[in-house]
Order: sequence, then C-alpha cells, then structure tokens
Amino acid sequence: MNGRNVFNGFPACIAIAILVLFGFLPMCRAAGRAMVIYGKPPARDLSVYDVTANRFGAEQLECFAEALADARLLYVGQYTGDAAANIFAAPKQAEAVKAFLARGGTLVVDYNGLGGGGFARFFADLGLRHPGSTQGEYYETTVAPGAKHAVLAEPNRISGDIGKAYGWWTNWGDSFTCLACKKDDPDKAALLVADGVAGKGTVLLTQTFGIFRDEPRPAAAKLLFENILTHAFGALPGPGEAIPVYDPYELREPAANPCYLNQAHWARWHLEGAPMRFPVVVGEPIGLERRAAPVSICWDFPPNTATDSVRVFTYAGHELPCQVRLVSAEKHTLAVLRTED
Repeated sequence: MNGRNVFNGFPACIAIAILVLFGFLPMCRAAGRAMVIYGKPPARDLSVYDVTANRFGAEQLECFAEALADARLLYVGQYTGDAAANIFAAPKQAEAVKAFLARGGTLVVDYNGLGGGGFARFFADLGLRHPGSTQGEYYETTVAPGAKHAVLAEPNRISGDIGKAYGWWTNWGDSFTCLACKKDDPDKAALLVADGVAGKGTVLLTQTFGIFRDEPRPAAAKLLFENILTHAFGALPGPGEAIPVYDPYELREPAANPCYLNQAHWARWHLEGAPMRFPVVVGEPIGLERRAAPVSICWDFPPNTATDSVRVFTYAGHELPCQVRLVSAEKHTLAVLRTED
C-alpha cells in the first residue's frame, strides 16, 4: 500500500482499518513470498524467512481462491485428514488449487494430512495415483537410496537421518518418487514428491512429522524445511532481511504484535457504503503496560477525499472515535487521530 504511517505515543489500537466512502481496493490478496495454510499451521517461525501466510479453516474459506492466486506454497496442516474435503472435494476450491499448481505452485500435505478428504478424486483428475492410507508404526527415517531432488539439495545438502515418522506408504506407483523412507527399508516411504503436476506444480506428501515442527533435532529436519521454502519461493532471505523476533518478556520499543492479528483475515472489514479499505497494523509496547494513548496515522489518500468520509474500525468491527485533518493538499495526506473524546 502507498502512503506513510506515523505513530505517536504508545498505541492502544493494535489492528484497525481506515474506510473511505468511495473507490475500491480489493482485499484477501497477498504479494511476494506468500503462502496459504489450511488447518493447523507450521510451528516454525515463517517470519524469519520473510514469508507471509493466509490461514484458513474448515468454516473460514471465504477468499481462499483469491489468496491462493498470489501464493507460491499451499500447506495442508498436520492431522487435517478428512477435513481436507472442504478444499479438494469442493469444486471452486479444487479448481483454484489446480490453477495454483499449473502456475508452478508447491502443495505440501503434512503428517496425517492426507486422509480421505477428496484427495483420491483430486489426484486422479491430475493424473496422479493416490498412495493410499498409511500403515505401520513409529520409526526412524532416512534419505532414500539414490534419491535426487532439489528439496534434498538446495540450498542445503540433505543426507542421513531426517527424524521420526509414523506410518508409511508402500503403493505410490509411478506418480510419486520416494525421497525419504524407513531406515533399512526403502519400500516404506515417509516423504513422496511429484513434479510437473498440472504442468509446473510440485506435490509433497510427508509422514515425517518434524519438518514443520519447531524441534532442534535432527538438524536435517529444519534444513529440509528451508529447502522446501526455497523450492517454493526461491532463495532464502540473506542477513539483515529477516523480520526481527521480539521477546515479550523484555522491554522493547513498540512493535507489531502478530498475536492480535491471529484471526484478522477471517473478519469482513466491512462498512456499508465504504468499499475502499486501508488495513493498518499498529505497534504496541510489548512487555510494557498498555496505555489508552492516542494513535496518529498519516496517509496519502486518493484525491478529493473528504475528511468527514473517513471512519476507523477494529478488525472485529468496532468503530473507534477519531478526528481527521488535512496535512498536505498537494499529496492528499490526511492525519487520522484516534481520540477518546
């Protein structure tokens, strides 16, 4: 979004939307290194890798197709199972996933995420053979003998142990390639990959549950996670490009707290007659006492925006009292001041 933000004092409003009573700005769109999550999210910190995520659940699929249009990675979380039918057995969502794969997207179905969930028909439509239900027990996994793929090599060379798994596949046919298997038994797959799906897409299926969990051991699991991100988005961000992580138990300067936006993408951000919306994430003094101090936001609005046409709402739909004044007529800059009076 264009414009600039200026925050004064200690913010009391964490996530707000500035709504203008004319014009249009589409929502539910992302840009850059964007991914879509369905179900349980990964435990690893995506912000370190400059990845933004739109999360959806079984009852919250509005804008799923729109979000996927800008994404490079679709992640189906652990234990999703039959709930995946809300995507893969639903025509609109399933077609969006097929288009996503055709553009070169990467679909990852994590531990116990496959289940029934409409995958058999979805895979058949793409010319893939469903590997069937997993069977077996807990076991140690290793890179399969002779396995070669970018997710095993770029940017990290993966070899040897990659962690524990539960359940394996034995009937993946020619549709998938086994990248990781049970130790000493290459016929029992823990990580499968298919390339060229719907033209350019990649599908990864895994029963190795530590790849997307935040576990220190084995180190190869985290390296494999980074390789999957690289395969989806390109090179990892270099030094100085990662988003800083804030310790909530230490005194810090005001910073955006993602906890307050945990379910914000499910909100409508709607006001009758106000199709133009400017979502704004405002920092808060993490670790400090919260104060009801005013927040001033300067923004370059479209030409001829009337000061009395601006309203401020939280993502939950509560209107906040505010005052609006013109700062720069040349740039159409307005200052929105949240007040308690």
